This record gives sequence, structure tokens and C-alpha cells, in this order.
Amino acid sequence: MAPKIHFIYVAVCLLAFVTLVLYRDGKQITRSAAPVGGECRAMFEISKTNGRTWGKDDSYEAYTRQLPPLVHRRLELADPVMLNSTRLQLLWGAVPYIPCKIREYSDAPFLACSAARAEAGKTTWIALVGDSQMRLKLHLLLRVLPRGLTYTFTMEGRQVSKETFEEAVVTHKVHPSIFEVIGHHPSPKLDLRDSFRNDSLKSEEAGGPGVSETYIVRVTLVWAPLGSRRGHPLDHNLAVTTAVQEWADAASIPDVIVAGYGLWFLLMKEYEGELVPFTEMDRLSRPLLSPFTTLAARTNVLLWAQSRYRGFNFESGLELLDPDPISAWKKYLYQDQFAGSIPILDDWLWNILRATGMWRWDTLLPFNLASLKECKYLHASNMSQDMLYLSRWWNCVDSFHTSYRTDRDEFQLLLNLLCNPYLVPESGYCCS
Repeated sequence: MAPKIHFIYVAVCLLAFVTLVLYRDGKQITRSAAPVGGECRAMFEISKTNGRTWGKDDSYEAYTRQLPPLVHRRLELADPVMLNSTRLQLLWGAVPYIPCKIREYSDAPFLACSAARAEAGKTTWIALVGDSQMRLKLHLLLRVLPRGLTYTFTMEGRQVSKETFEEAVVTHKVHPSIFEVIGHHPSPKLDLRDSFRNDSLKSEEAGGPGVSETYIVRVTLVWAPLGSRRGHPLDHNLAVTTAVQEWADAASIPDVIVAGYGLWFLLMKEYEGELVPFTEMDRLSRPLLSPFTTLAARTNVLLWAQSRYRGFNFESGLELLDPDPISAWKKYLYQDQFAGSIPILDDWLWNILRATGMWRWDTLLPFNLASLKECKYLHASNMSQDMLYLSRWWNCVDSFHTSYRTDRDEFQLLLNLLCNPYLVPESGYCCS
């Protein structure tokens, strides 16, 4: 019975999607007049009149309503049906407000892309710069990077096993300034069937971690929760983040850099005052202006729109949070400092960094907002203990971080940026 329900649901969603693409609120949606294909920035940045910025999510909500749902609201007494797919897959790569189509990349096309880029003298190097939002994106990438390669793992330049690396990425009990994954062609002594997903494969078996132009794929995470610094925002002796400055002076640089940070500044709100997070974000982001300007002239640099706060996970009576009313009130104030502040912080950071020439990556923020609404509905439907609700794939229980489902869609956009010019030129796909 369940497969039949899912089939009917998918069919309904596809029909609804076609309707949404053509009409909304009784009026036909007109897309950008830009030529089909050749679009790169439009894949990442929603066009705004006169270069405006949005300090609230109201404008993004209009785009959210154009997306198909992943939760089916059935009969009132029945549990909701949760479609275990990504939104980009359900849309078949055709996002209503992006004026070009997104291609789906699996193992074979990804490897073909790397080979085509290598023939053109290009590497395939993705860099993430920021806080735990970027760290958990790296964790997702550990599961979607192509199989059939030999991978090495380093933290702060020290080679470690895959298990040690993954534990550090997930728990962050240790705080290296740089995490790095490098994929090479398999060593002759290893069976080609061995893959990144084989937990028994240790990086020590895969040869040294030396980075050369022969690698197939490289992913670097720079731990920079405060932009130019790292450490708790209330500490006085913050360590300096140097990787971005070093890249600006280097001959070989990442092929795409995604920066995403800001939440840590809000921790100052509780102890320092309402405006301190914004003044400190300005002060600690200014040292990045020069290197980001240099890098944006040489490669693609994206400023990622942060995941929004899922405060409904804490919407219960104070007496349920803690039997001590004073302690309960403190917990409430701690959680409340994030509510409503993230869009303002996002907008503030963009206004600081926009002069660098980087792109504002906000096209998938509506995906995030759609997931937030669905998680809120599931919470209200008493499904907060459901396996999918608790899973990283839906990530409803996490109040700050995106779901791995949305992270996967974001990775597909990055691959379209890197691969389409080499694999599908003049095809109508974004960046073709």
C-alpha cells in the first residue's frame, strides 16, 4: 500500500510543480530574459532590483511557495507521508526561479568532469570557509564524493585515518584549523572496488598526503567561525585564520570557495548587548576584504546564506524545560537570542563583503525555509521522535544547521559550476 501512496504523491507533486512553474496566484511567472544556458551567477544568486538586499525572509517566502512539498498532508488522523528525496531531484533540476536547468552528477559524470578539467589544465578543488555549517557540509561530502578513488585525510597537515577524520568533523572535540580530503587514482595494490565508503580503508594505506596537480578531487575546510579569527567569541586571545590570506598570494588556489559564518557572533548578544554581534562581525570581517577581493578576481567566491533558526523545537512551557524557573528563564533567553536575528546578521555580513566581488548564494535559502516549515508541521503532528525527524537527512531536531538533503542539492550546484562548461557546453544547463 505504501509504494502506491508514494507513487500517487509523486505524480501529484509533479503535476503541482508544472502548474507552479507556469502560473502562480493566477498569473504566469515570467523568468529572466537571459539567454538559455551560460548562466552561472543566477544559479546561486536571486536577482534583486537595484542591487537591494533583504534583511527579512518575507521576500524569500514567495520563492519558497514555488517549491513542491516533501511532506504530504494526508487525512487528519493519519501520520504525514515524508518523501525521502531531495527537492532538486523532485524538480528534475528545473527550479522555477533559476533561469537554467541543474544537472544531476553521480560518480561517473563527476570523474569524467575531473578528467575533462584536467585536460584543460584545471584542478577540481572545493574550499569551505566558516563555522559548523561548513563543517557539517564537509561531513555530507564524505558520502557523495565519487567511489573508486583512493582518499587521504589530513587535519592541520597531519595525515589521519578516515574514522579519526570523520569523528573530528562530526563531534569537533578537537579543533584543527584546516581539514582536507584528497582523492587520487587508486594505488595498484588496492582493489578498484575499494572506495571512499569502505570504513576499513585507512588513509595510511593510500600513500602520502602530498598535494600535487595529479589529484582528482580535493576538498578543504578552513575552520573560521569568526571570519578572520577562530575561537569562542567571548575569548580575548582569538587565533588568526590565515588560509584565505595565503590563498590570495598563492599560485594555485581553490576552484570555488564557499564562505559561511555568523552564528557565533550572536553568542555575544546574551552577555555583551544587542549591537555587539554586529560591530564585532564588522571588525573581524574587515581583514578578509582584501584577500577575498583578490580571490574573487581569480576564482568563484560564494557567500552562503545561513540556515534559519528552528525555534519550535523549544516551544514548550518553561516548567517543562527546567523545574527551576530561573534556570528555565535563562535557557529561554539563550535560545531566543537567535530568533529573528539570523536574517539581519546575514544581510549585514553581505553588506560588508559584497564589494569584494563575491557572489551572494541565496538561491537555495527557499529550500531551507521549505524544510523548516515541513519540520515545524511534523513537530506539530507529534512526529518529533520519528526516525527521519531525528536523522541528519531531514535534520529537523537540529535548531541551526541545514539538512543533509539540502546540503546535497547545494553540492550539485557546485558541480554544475565546475563541470558544465567542460561536459555539456551549449546544452541549456547552468554555466554551459
